[in-house]
Amino acid sequence: MKSTVLFLVCTMVAWAAPKEPKQLPAGWPYDTIAHVVDGGTWSTEIVLANLDSVESKYKLVFRGDDGRPLVFDVDGRPAASTYTGTIPANGTVTLSTPGTSSTLRSGSAVLDTLGTDEVGIMAIFRQRITGRPDFEATVIGGNGVEFNSVLPFDNVAGYVTGVAILNPSEFSSLAITMQIRDEAGVLLRTVPLNLAAGTKQVFVVSERYPETAGKRGTLQFEDVLVSLSVLGFRFSPGGGFTTIPLMER
Repeated sequence: MKSTVLFLVCTMVAWAAPKEPKQLPAGWPYDTIAHVVDGGTWSTEIVLANLDSVESKYKLVFRGDDGRPLVFDVDGRPAASTYTGTIPANGTVTLSTPGTSSTLRSGSAVLDTLGTDEVGIMAIFRQRITGRPDFEATVIGGNGVEFNSVLPFDNVAGYVTGVAILNPSEFSSLAITMQIRDEAGVLLRTVPLNLAAGTKQVFVVSERYPETAGKRGTLQFEDVLVSLSVLGFRFSPGGGFTTIPLMER
């Protein structure tokens, strides 16, 4: 369970229509899937959807947790860190990692739509273990624009929460504050988080912060000046899992 939670964590971005998005640096990626996993019973399927009535080009770049290019195998194509192609009008392209290796590898994926914002991206995470049904969870990619946000966690009755916190920028470091609170809103700890460009932190909440063991509560992200991509996964004692979306304050 610990290795499952640690590596199967990715990003989901929550928007609030009434607020104006913050200014992004030049070259900002359109959409990001902040955690891609393959091997050790896990695989990732990425679906690109052309939302336009004309064909669209794309470039999908895989990066390691350290922000450097990372080679991933994709079914039917030579292994690479960058995949390019064209999506038919109103069509889709699917890129799937094989999930056959005994070694678990993780990274992130950045979608460059080469001048158009009419391409969406979704990731499907799958765990396949002989003798039981496959487990899956999905996440929609986002461009990392965030305001101060809240992520609920649940570490009660055998449930475990894992979290990934990504700095999606290729150019700028990120320094934020994370407040950990229990169900009553009591502050348990304040944590400074510093992320170099393109890097992320992945952790099991109750392992990194023992004061959350056996509790429910929230992780509150403050002082977000440019961008932040966060996603939680809630793992059940039986092995199933689901995503926990970020809530904007």
